[in-house]
Amino acid sequence: MSAPLRISATMLESFRLWMTEDWMKEEDLIAKIKGEFAWTPAMRLGTAYHACVERPQRALSGYYEMDGFRFTAEAVESMLGKIEPSGLFEVKTTKAILIAQPVFSEVILVAKCDHIAGAWISEFKTTLDAFDSEKYMASAQWKLMTWLFDAAQVTYHVAVLDEDVKRNEIGLKSIESLNVFPYPALEEECRELVRDFVDYLHKKNLDAYLRQKPVLAGAAR
Repeated sequence: MSAPLRISATMLESFRLWMTEDWMKEEDLIAKIKGEFAWTPAMRLGTAYHACVERPQRALSGYYEMDGFRFTAEAVESMLGKIEPSGLFEVKTTKAILIAQPVFSEVILVAKCDHIAGAWISEFKTTLDAFDSEKYMASAQWKLMTWLFDAAQVTYHVAVLDEDVKRNEIGLKSIESLNVFPYPALEEECRELVRDFVDYLHKKNLDAYLRQKPVLAGAAR
């Protein structure tokens, strides 16, 4: 039997975007499947901001600095005030499932949440544009996390940022919070998305890129 497919929630969201959004190109989806990942400025900004929230340490300059970005104290500390201090950052979970059709496959689903406290997940997002609640509600990522973590609620905290190029700083316009909750059809919708993606992988001969490599006997312990 072939090694199981290891599929992340973010990969499934990329697949959903390709199916539903004109701007998501198939070549970009295939590049992600192959691990040919290209960082965009928006991704770098979001990752830097997340790192400052997870490990808040203000520099002597008074800013929170990461990867060349300088965030004002308000931009970071306002987000810290939104989350439960006793929670944990960057928690990963996995779930093994079997897909019977159209191709029998063993799949290991992987999800990593930004922050979790009990059954409450918080996701931190950044944007330099206006807040768009429909964008986050449509995402498959929160649905998959809700299912895999058995979460009672997922809250998106979206930092609407303001970049001041002259002052070389990124400030805060607002933090917009959106709560989403599980519903009866959620698990089946997630499973259907996984089935569609597995079918796509097989039809495009891309499944080998997501096969989990077996651990060899005598490997490093």
